[in-house]
Amino acid sequence: MSTELLDGPELAGPGPEGALPADQARALAELEQIMGFHISLAELAIKAHFQKNYAHLGLTQKQIAVLWLVDSCPGIIQVDIARMLRVQRATIAGVVTILTARGLLRRAGPGSEDARHVPLELTGEGKAALTESKTAIESHENWVKQRLSAADQRAIAALMTKIYDND
Repeated sequence: MSTELLDGPELAGPGPEGALPADQARALAELEQIMGFHISLAELAIKAHFQKNYAHLGLTQKQIAVLWLVDSCPGIIQVDIARMLRVQRATIAGVVTILTARGLLRRAGPGSEDARHVPLELTGEGKAALTESKTAIESHENWVKQRLSAADQRAIAALMTKIYDND
């Protein structure tokens, strides 16, 4: 079940604690043939780096993305944010509630009685948090990309798009 995409350094084998028992090495070798396993490990590494280095922001990557979209798209509503980030509307409703309670975001202007259809805007504190977050994201992106050539980066982005943009 080997493919060119999965060729490269093996994950199974001796680690800091020594060689894996044969059954564990075999099981891990099987997992290494699953593309989703590699994507999951990459996601975990990226999230762990962000959380370790940028916890002081007090924001998750999803919360930063919402602030970013609200800042970049004046008058945007929750439903549009959910569509753009490809998440459930209820997820964005929860994020907006948290950001509003923290004073980073506010519902602005006339809108429907349904909070999902009221335009959103950043507060002054939200703009400051986003500015600091963008600096952190730039540093984080540099960490993510440091082992990848420009061609690797383009290839990964194109391949990931094939996975999530399938509708």
